[in-house]
Amino acid sequence: MKNNLCSILTKSKLRILGLLVVLLFLFLTSACNQPSTPAYLPEELPSDTIEVRFYYNDGTEDIFTTITGNLGDDSAFALGGMPQREGYLFAGWYMDPRGEQEFAGVPTENLSVYAKWALQCRVSFISEGAYIPEMLLPAGSLLTEPEPPSREGYSFEGWFADNETLEIPWIFDRDIVTGDLNLYARWQRDEEPASPATPEPPATPEPPIAPAPPPVTPVPPIAPAPPAVTTFTVTFNSNGGSSVASISGISSGRPINRPADPTRSGYTFSGWYMDSNLTRSWNFTNDVVTNNMTLYAGWFTGFTVTFNSNGGSAVPSYANVRSNATINPPQDPTLIGSAFGGWYIDRALTNPWDFDYDRVTGNMTLYARWYLGLVVTFDSNGGSAVSPYVNVRTNSTIRPPQEPARRGYSFAGWYRDRALRNPWDFESDRVRDNITLHASWVSGYTVTFNSNGGSPVPPYINVQHNSTINPPTAPSRQGFEFVGWNRGGTSWNFANDRVRENITLTAQWREVVSTTVTISFSANGGVNAPLPMTGNAGTTITLPSAVPTREGYIFMSWFVGTTYVGNANLSYTLPAIDTVLTAQWNEIMQPDITLPGVPGVRSVPVR
Repeated sequence: MKNNLCSILTKSKLRILGLLVVLLFLFLTSACNQPSTPAYLPEELPSDTIEVRFYYNDGTEDIFTTITGNLGDDSAFALGGMPQREGYLFAGWYMDPRGEQEFAGVPTENLSVYAKWALQCRVSFISEGAYIPEMLLPAGSLLTEPEPPSREGYSFEGWFADNETLEIPWIFDRDIVTGDLNLYARWQRDEEPASPATPEPPATPEPPIAPAPPPVTPVPPIAPAPPAVTTFTVTFNSNGGSSVASISGISSGRPINRPADPTRSGYTFSGWYMDSNLTRSWNFTNDVVTNNMTLYAGWFTGFTVTFNSNGGSAVPSYANVRSNATINPPQDPTLIGSAFGGWYIDRALTNPWDFDYDRVTGNMTLYARWYLGLVVTFDSNGGSAVSPYVNVRTNSTIRPPQEPARRGYSFAGWYRDRALRNPWDFESDRVRDNITLHASWVSGYTVTFNSNGGSPVPPYINVQHNSTINPPTAPSRQGFEFVGWNRGGTSWNFANDRVRENITLTAQWREVVSTTVTISFSANGGVNAPLPMTGNAGTTITLPSAVPTREGYIFMSWFVGTTYVGNANLSYTLPAIDTVLTAQWNEIMQPDITLPGVPGVRSVPVR
């Protein structure tokens, strides 16, 4: 009995194990037959898709938004809003965190774009009896002068930067706003009209002369007591920094001079504040004392960045760098016979420091890297001198130098050899030893034509010195009439003006005023021609979907003379004058087929 039970249990286990194997096989088979759908990552975008990340650029890594669009669809990357930052005004999107290259909104690859900020300044206008709204503007801007206020019985004399004496005028087209500012109106009281003269009373007879009284010693008047003088004291709470002495005897309404900044080990002083929560900063130029008060020091954690130039010239350290901040690159050190190769985080020079993205999180040292320095000399071949490149890094590319100039010639590039057979490619060629590059010239100048929105015009090359040129074929531009060519704002006279250097001529246009035109349709032997259509010259219409018919013919398209216009439902730009579109037909050719002879059947030609 026991053996039978064990046998039954063993068989059951085998059946269960077999069932599990079958299920596992079916699962793996179905999984293999399913198409693979990889997770979508920004780095694995489709080839025709671009991702643009818009960063706040406020000392954090926060992203304002990310936009994904198709290559060439520029409208997809237009933002509908702007980021906000307390105490700053948004100044646009830029390709780099420093805000030096503006983002044009036409990306051709995955990009990171950064907000640029300008310190927000608040300007208040203080005027008795008149209200003028505050203005917010970025630091470094000129201030727009408001409408002059009015005050009964006074004449307005202008805005002044000092409240006490009103002797420092604010010059709106010259003075730059650098921080919060109060401007004070100065008034001049209008002269009151003189009261009418009182008529003199009639003369009366003089009384008899009385004897003079004895002299009286005059009593000096009692001077009024001077008003009580109220002064205040400003105390400085350095919040853990070095002590700052209080300032006493300050008259009401007077500003105070800024004391020497306190110091605190491991911190950078950020200014004085009116409250202990450090939310309202004190402006020593504009703010005035009206009572006893305490100002509180603000601090942020600061680190030291040391630069080890590895034998090169000394580079000063950066002190009190804010935590998690980027730093600007210092001036490159120099080392005779070597080319500077950048700053690295480690002594082994394996991890370069990226000044645009890497952030300081503690005291640190950066190490200079050096390469064997090479010299690239430029032989201008009769042109103006070009300074050599020294200390060029081995196996590095170089940027093109300023093009030389040569009277009567156009510069044609730099070559490795004097015979000018091997051009130097600044994008890919690398400097591996001391070399000399030779300038190539072509006799004559190049005249480039900027069609200014019109159809392209090929340039003139090899134009001889001091010669005139013929006008090129005029470009075309929808909705505009070509006027002529200008150089630097002056019309170019092709009969008299002469080419003495490489020049660019720019097309000038006059906008054509739209006129209403009528488009008629001729069936050209057919029937059911569409009704006429009207519109402004230069605009685009859609040709009618209905086309005429003609027995024995197939409608091909609409023509103007021998010029093809289009078929049904196609776009057509209205010309400047009324025009007739004529139908073109293709005759249906019936084959002349004779049926094979069949007994008892008469052949009939097909018509």
